[in-house]
Amino acid sequence: MIALTGKITDKQGQPIWNAHVLFLDQNGNDHSPPIGTITNLDGNYIFENLAGYSIKITHISYQSKIVTFSPPSSFPLVINTSLNESSNTLPQVEIVALKDTWYRKNKNYVFAAAAILAAGILMSIKSK
Repeated sequence: MIALTGKITDKQGQPIWNAHVLFLDQNGNDHSPPIGTITNLDGNYIFENLAGYSIKITHISYQSKIVTFSPPSSFPLVINTSLNESSNTLPQVEIVALKDTWYRKNKNYVFAAAAILAAGILMSIKSK
């Protein structure tokens, strides 16, 4: 029997897949071990048993949300909700690669080509 189900969307109504839906204990903390699931591609989640009356919904691109509910009088209980986008972004991404013998011998050429390529990309972006 399905006890709890629902759909997680963004503010535009688009489904959020891979969101974590976790039950919280009576003190508002995660259970140890955690009791939860993740949403599917359509933003849907399903629990067969209730493990409390609060759920925490998290996703790396969205602000976390806690939803508290009363014991249901009938099953399944349906909780649909939406998440707000998070303003957290990665400040910088660094790509690291292995160097080989050819690179060490010709690194000046590689750096010059990379600088020309980067300048061309920046100019292309600025012109758009």
